[in-house]
Amino acid sequence: MNFRAMRPCHPPRRPTGFTLVEMLTTLALLGMLAAVAYPSYATHLHRAHRADARAALMDAAFFMQRHYAAHHRYDTGDASAPLVSLPAPLNQSPRQGPAHYAISVTQADAGSYTLSATPVTTGPMAHDPCGSLTLNQHHTRGITGTTVNVAQCWR
Repeated sequence: MNFRAMRPCHPPRRPTGFTLVEMLTTLALLGMLAAVAYPSYATHLHRAHRADARAALMDAAFFMQRHYAAHHRYDTGDASAPLVSLPAPLNQSPRQGPAHYAISVTQADAGSYTLSATPVTTGPMAHDPCGSLTLNQHHTRGITGTTVNVAQCWR
């Protein structure tokens, strides 16, 4: 018996790489993961941008309280331009980089004021269901959106 003739000359080849079925299965799993993860990520970003706007409104409210302490009124006292101008760092949220919200004094008189954080039309919050966030001298929170409630937007 000749053992040399029975033994193959080359060792058997092991397949390398991925099969088409393995590749399609992997792509399908990645697609399902992305379909679940992206909306969650977008919701998280919107909540983070709203949190920045709420913090900016609170900073603007502190500015208005300091203005009241110095002038004994929330407005300027000038009938032609009654609204107080916020300092430059308080005009937008976030303070640095592209603005997602414009912060402004929308109403002011001797004893009251209303601050507003309005989404920038070209920003990521332009179609936020909460709309504009508002805050007054009593720290009463409000929104202009109608599809959600105030507590949901201010949490």
